[in-house]
Amino acid sequence: MLASDVEEFRREIRGWLEANCPPAMRAPMSGDELPFGGRRGGPAKNPDTEKWTELAASRGLTLPAVPKKWGGGGLTEGEVKVLAQEMRRIAARPPLLGSGLALLVPALLAYGTEEQKQKFIPPIARGEVRWCQGFSEPEAGSDLASLRMVAERDGSDFVLNGQKTWTSFATVAEWMFCLARTDPTAPTRQQGITMFLVDMQTKGLSVRPIRLINGDTEFCESFFDNVRVPAENVLGEVNGGWGVAKLLLRSEREDVRPWMEASYSFPVVELWRENQRSEPEVTQRVIRSELDRLGLDALMDRAKSEAARGDARAERFANIAKIVNAEYQQERAELAVHLLGEKGVTWSGGDRDTQDMSTTRDWLTSRAFSIAGGSTEIQLNILSKRWLGLPAS
Repeated sequence: MLASDVEEFRREIRGWLEANCPPAMRAPMSGDELPFGGRRGGPAKNPDTEKWTELAASRGLTLPAVPKKWGGGGLTEGEVKVLAQEMRRIAARPPLLGSGLALLVPALLAYGTEEQKQKFIPPIARGEVRWCQGFSEPEAGSDLASLRMVAERDGSDFVLNGQKTWTSFATVAEWMFCLARTDPTAPTRQQGITMFLVDMQTKGLSVRPIRLINGDTEFCESFFDNVRVPAENVLGEVNGGWGVAKLLLRSEREDVRPWMEASYSFPVVELWRENQRSEPEVTQRVIRSELDRLGLDALMDRAKSEAARGDARAERFANIAKIVNAEYQQERAELAVHLLGEKGVTWSGGDRDTQDMSTTRDWLTSRAFSIAGGSTEIQLNILSKRWLGLPAS
């Protein structure tokens, strides 16, 4: 793409953003303002959230790199980068977040039939449908290949039985993408697994929320009791779900940072200024955190560029990015609480919706960042065994 074309697109998208992004969508958001879409969760707390999603979707900006025929923007890699720069320039919130957008759509593009793409991607792009992920089980977390939920063919359907856990937002999702074992006699654990697209209203599927240390109930247990799923809702090949899962997991590790930063606010520079923390060691931590942010930006850009080129080594950058991002976000959370001083350890009493309380709750949540989406230990083992030829610990 010519430089002149890039600058023309920059002028065009800058004008569009200035005219269409509501002023309320140019400020940090609280946890209950996240633009996850869907209808089961009720209307957004801020009405401009849904307005921004609708306007962005009409321009294809919720899925900017996806072809227009499936509801995306059809932008080039260079245009996507310019769009991100222009949104950062005006501090625009992401118009849409969620597992369907960040994880399922890449898998549908790679493995879905044309019918599946037409059926599932446009509603995701418009923010009409919310998805959850059914991977982990009570005895299959980071070691996902040991999953036990079974799916047996019965005519034109598969019948699923088993349990999933840590199913984020299952109580408000309309659909779930999940893994089940379709061939228990397969020679390896990774073989004989299939990816299913499941309507959450299907008979026999029940959900129970799990209360977390920060007081939230976003994680859930999901129980499958003879849940019938049409064979047309298999994503990829039957018994070929592990390849689909690997792509989903790579997408999760590459895209976890934008989701974390939109969901959990650790504005360390602002807190440093507001609380007038001028101690040299504190200032050094703030500067180091900002330098780490720039380094992580460069790492994520490289990971996405290699993935876009189809480089087989891109997977290792997803593992590295997952490790580095978890450490970065946890340190940033620790720093944010430290900058608040005694207010940063407040938990009981007061208004639960204050910034101080929100930061404390988000700090508690951050402790799980090195576990969620594949633990740091698992990522290190993958890197040592697969990429460095070392034995796993």
